[in-house]
Amino acid sequence: MFCPYCGVQVPNEAQICPSCGAALPLSAPPVAPQYVPPQYVAPQYVAPQYVPPQYVPPQYVMPSADATPSAPVENEEQLQTPPSYATGYGVSSIAMPPVVSTPVVVPTAPVAPTPMVVPAAPVAPAPMVVPAAPVVPPPTYGTYPPPPQEPSSDVSSSAPPKPVEKIMDNPSYFDGGAFEWFFMNLAALLVSLITLTLLAPAMACWLERWRCEHTYLHGRRLLFDGKGIQLFGKRFVWLLLSIVTLGIYALFFLATAEQKWKISHTHFADQDGSIEVESYYDGGVLGRLGVNLFTSFVTIITLLLGTFWASCYRERWYKSHTVIDDCRLFFDGKGIQLFGKSVAWFFLTLITIGIFGFWIAVKSERWHVKHTHTSDVENLPPLKN
Repeated sequence: MFCPYCGVQVPNEAQICPSCGAALPLSAPPVAPQYVPPQYVAPQYVAPQYVPPQYVPPQYVMPSADATPSAPVENEEQLQTPPSYATGYGVSSIAMPPVVSTPVVVPTAPVAPTPMVVPAAPVAPAPMVVPAAPVVPPPTYGTYPPPPQEPSSDVSSSAPPKPVEKIMDNPSYFDGGAFEWFFMNLAALLVSLITLTLLAPAMACWLERWRCEHTYLHGRRLLFDGKGIQLFGKRFVWLLLSIVTLGIYALFFLATAEQKWKISHTHFADQDGSIEVESYYDGGVLGRLGVNLFTSFVTIITLLLGTFWASCYRERWYKSHTVIDDCRLFFDGKGIQLFGKSVAWFFLTLITIGIFGFWIAVKSERWHVKHTHTSDVENLPPLKN
């Protein structure tokens, strides 16, 4: 047992503290401590409030002058014990320890730190978007076909038109077979001989139709719609004109007239028939005659070495005067290229003991078609719907 006033341990049966002389309360049996399990209390956030600090002056209590302690006082700071504490114990005056008032300390609320204000980054103004001018699509070529050019007799006009930059997206090619080519020509020749050339116009249209079906210009297949009876009538008129002119018409005009008829019946197979387009050949008689004389002269004076250049020059002139469905053609083959091809074909014919000769005509046609283009690929006639 301990004194509640001075804290000194005293016997359990003592009624007065031997150290301070204070009356002890009745002793009670010690109570065993009970274990109280800790309880988790969730912390609650309380917003701090600012409380200004207040000054509390200390208070000093003077002891009474007539208070005489009945027991020796060990400490001068002890005060007189009220008489009520000694009632029932036979003690008139018992000195009690002074009650010292502890000043109430009000905790100062923590001052919240001032938040740092970070200046926002300047927002760049959005660039002004200028709407682009609307793109006007080009008109469909073929709606307004260009007028046909006047026939020109100038030999210098054989220069091809300037091609567009983009012509190899769909190359031109010929896919006819060599044996088919050989046996069709052989059959046409036999039929013409048997009928005494009466069916020669029909056989010529048959061969030209087959050649156009296997010819593709920039991926667009050609179509020949000429009939044998039409060509027969044309040739009959040309024969009469040749007889009347004593052969002059046949010598100078017949080849040009037949070329014009053949080109006028050549079209693109997949073009839209609702749009009016025209195929024509505008090479003049004098221009054709001049090109043939010039190329023959070059071939003779070069001892046949200029044959390949002359052939390409003649083909370039013919194609520059050919218009298929309002699309003018041009030829870009070179004489040195044809010379290299011809040398290779010649040696292959020798090595195969003439067997490769069946392929020479087809190889030559493929090379010529490969180098044949239209002057404006993007304005080809529209396709069928």
